[in-house]
Amino acid sequence: EMELIENVNGKLNAPFYQLYIALKKKDTIKLAVNEPRGFARTLKSRFNIGPVDFYNKGKSMVFVSSSEKTSEGGRRLGLHFASLVEHSWKLDSSYPYNSEDYSIHDVTINEDGTVMYFSSDMKGGIGGKDIYTSTLINGQWSKPVNAGEPVNTTEDEAFPNLQNNTLYFSSDGHPGLGALDIFKVRITKDGYDEVENIGYPLNSSYDDFGLKFDSIDVHGYFTSNRKHGGYDDDIYEFDMDMQTYPFVISGIMQYKEHALSDQSEIKLWPNTKIFLVDSEKNLRVYDTITDADGGFSVTIPYFSKYYIEVDDQSGNEYKASLELQKYRIENSVHQIVVVKSIFNPSAEPK
Repeated sequence: EMELIENVNGKLNAPFYQLYIALKKKDTIKLAVNEPRGFARTLKSRFNIGPVDFYNKGKSMVFVSSSEKTSEGGRRLGLHFASLVEHSWKLDSSYPYNSEDYSIHDVTINEDGTVMYFSSDMKGGIGGKDIYTSTLINGQWSKPVNAGEPVNTTEDEAFPNLQNNTLYFSSDGHPGLGALDIFKVRITKDGYDEVENIGYPLNSSYDDFGLKFDSIDVHGYFTSNRKHGGYDDDIYEFDMDMQTYPFVISGIMQYKEHALSDQSEIKLWPNTKIFLVDSEKNLRVYDTITDADGGFSVTIPYFSKYYIEVDDQSGNEYKASLELQKYRIENSVHQIVVVKSIFNPSAEPK
């Protein structure tokens, strides 16, 4: 069960941003969520609260909230930390570099809770909003350090999201497709690699921002106003690195005589004709012959469910399941083993 955290402003004409949670429904192929409800209401704020980011296996979070004090230009935004205690969120501390002179707008934190990146309009930066970083050392947060070039430009950089060793953020200063576009940059021990635009279709000619991944690096959510509908800024679900078709897989065809055989009795199956079968259409779509070592390669023509069918020299037919990943993966060899007795039960020892 996955949780989506979102800021909702405008629904029910709420005057300020508040935190909401929408639980993803189980057993659904497409995204479906229950009605949003209030989240972490114990972290009371009379004004804006959010965005947030979680760490420590979801038991701790850092969040943005308005200051109780009014300064020139309005109330500033700062960072605060909270922990989950007996199913309730409890405020722990505030970031020591919150200020009445600038705001901290968005934040991301690593799983250990020791490194933060955030967007701020503090003086001394390169542009309007810049990305800054701060590190927890001996229990104390370091003074914010501007991430500098190539991350920051003379325009705005905001909505950072730290995913492993890659920083995702939005900018209207780097070359892009529209206003705010989403970019990524790999963090190395020597600094930052080249900034990359993550491209269409996540980026558009409108504002695209607030990218968040779930537990894997290829699926998540982002926000965009590309349709100018609903509440203007809408949340979208995405998949990255999807498998493209056609593509070629390689494998080794093997067999064992019966299910009780141990691993040492698995044998290579050379010089044998095999078929790729679309199980949805019950249609053979590709055929080849294994080489002298049982090796083969097969072209997967389009997205579907498949299995491998083997026709031996004696006219017997065997089937083997074929697991294909939804996402692109590095080339790997499929080890396929057919248990002959499954298709000829009389061969199974009693």
